Amino acid sequence: MMRVTDSQFNAVMQRSLMDNNIRLNKVFEQMSTGKKLNHLSDDPIASVRLEGLKKTMSDNQQYQRNIDNVQSQLTRYETNVDTLEELSQQVNELLLQGINGTLDQHSRAGIVLELKSLKSEMLTTLNQSNDGSFLFSGTDISNPSIDILPPYTMNTNGDYRETKVGDDQYVANNITVSDVIGSSAIFTDLDNAIAELEVPSATFIPTMKSAIDSNQSLHQNVLLTLTDIGSQYNSLDRLKETSIDMVFFAETVKTELEALDYAQASVELNQSMIALEATQKTFIQIAGISLFDLI
Repeated sequence: MMRVTDSQFNAVMQRSLMDNNIRLNKVFEQMSTGKKLNHLSDDPIASVRLEGLKKTMSDNQQYQRNIDNVQSQLTRYETNVDTLEELSQQVNELLLQGINGTLDQHSRAGIVLELKSLKSEMLTTLNQSNDGSFLFSGTDISNPSIDILPPYTMNTNGDYRETKVGDDQYVANNITVSDVIGSSAIFTDLDNAIAELEVPSATFIPTMKSAIDSNQSLHQNVLLTLTDIGSQYNSLDRLKETSIDMVFFAETVKTELEALDYAQASVELNQSMIALEATQKTFIQIAGISLFDLI
């Protein structure tokens, strides 16, 4: 038969008292915070899962901010491309008027002035900048997208800046000058058409038709760009909704993992207090026994 010494008994009882105090303090902390998981040791597996959920929420909230930024940029592009579309329509109307051989010199002079103004406005639109960064210059944002003088050389940088909008999902947040107009031929052809309107020659009709064709080609590119912008915007809307759903789901699971059941906690509190009180009484009673009590 193993003999239990006083020191061993005291150690066992102290350990029991300490365990009861730990359980009691844990319940007190849970009830004060309203969370059943306050430390990794409370439930290591659930705590690791909880950290994963927090990361999911943080990542998706960042994705939503990124999506908002990209959509804001797309809106800026859309505004400028819309302007180009309107200018192209006006150019088309003027070129169709100008090709009419019955116009007098005064009428042609008016068309020339308007075409020069529209060409200048189109080039200015393509060289729009935001906070010093040229919008349509690919990743070469410090240089304009197109020269405003002949031969209207376009910026050859056609690279895209990408933004992360989901797990392993990236989208371009810029549009290049070549995306919008295809080539700079319209401006050369406009110059030629303007020259013919100022001083008609034997090539008047072919030159005017060439300008009309170039402008229609530009207009088609512009419309395709607007369609692409709308498609990207709608796609980002869907991605954002998915991201919002992910955050909501993660928040729901997170709440289920860490939210305290106060009814259950109250039961555990009572049980822990009863156990602590019983241990304390037992320790006091046994520790108070002496040999004289047994005589």
